[in-house]
Amino acid sequence: MSPPTSLPEMSRPPYDPELQPKLNGIDSSIFRSVEAIRAVSNAFSLDTALAGLPHMEHTEHVVKTLEGPVELSVFTNKGSTSTSRPAVYIVHGGGQISGTRFSAVDAIIRWFDGIDIVAVCVEYRVAPEHPAPAALNDSYAGLVWVFDNAVKLGIDPARIMVMGGSGGGPIAAGCALLARENQRPKLLAQMLVCPMLDDRGETASAQQFKDCGPWSGTTNQMAWDCVLGRERPSHVDHLVVPARATDLKGLPQTFIDVGEAEVFRDEAVAYASLLWKCGVSTELHVWRGAFHGTLHSPALCKSTVVD
Repeated sequence: MSPPTSLPEMSRPPYDPELQPKLNGIDSSIFRSVEAIRAVSNAFSLDTALAGLPHMEHTEHVVKTLEGPVELSVFTNKGSTSTSRPAVYIVHGGGQISGTRFSAVDAIIRWFDGIDIVAVCVEYRVAPEHPAPAALNDSYAGLVWVFDNAVKLGIDPARIMVMGGSGGGPIAAGCALLARENQRPKLLAQMLVCPMLDDRGETASAQQFKDCGPWSGTTNQMAWDCVLGRERPSHVDHLVVPARATDLKGLPQTFIDVGEAEVFRDEAVAYASLLWKCGVSTELHVWRGAFHGTLHSPALCKSTVVD
């Protein structure tokens, strides 16, 4: 793999001035090691999730697989009487090296206010203790279980969307690719929010934000090294690194959301472009001046993706 071309240090889009105070309040030191990242991202719990979701009730389920049990949390509206609701299958962020199924889940579920959904969150194994494809295998097993048990969960099996943010993005995209290859389940949509899709670090945005932002290119390479190993194998599976896929035909309708001023910008745009080339209906939003994790867009969930 040839080294990426270096760009002038400040040759990059500026951050939105209105977002600068929030960016200034972020301690960049928390992104220097796996342990520091985990200290922050693993702080979420069921109690914190339910405190932010007083209208939702929670049940827990365990999926038995050959690789071990996979835990799922299911959140449903306490006042709903529907027995055929759309479902959002949430793959949490954390760079594939940290986080739990409760990471920011209350904020994510609130994106769907006004839509009577069933939200399912998967607890997958993280790297480096469990390198790829452990996270994908766990998440896909949970997704299949949700489809198989849709009626019991009050879910319309024809309206299941897989959603992944940041480090959950490649896993969610991998689930969609596996579902296509295995023809099970048939997904309504996939939603990829500031997704971590490419391990190579060769894009312009990966270099522009190599040493700046809440999730820099340097941090990103550290995370991918945990997932894939420092020495990449001769063949890197596109199911684990979706940006390495060449054929995306047959995937479900897709929504991709990314900041203009973040490391993942160009790989997200490239993935959307390949989806369009392959005939997949895709909506792409690039938020001006937004850094990684800004999460601007709760209104996107009001679209026809799950309505």
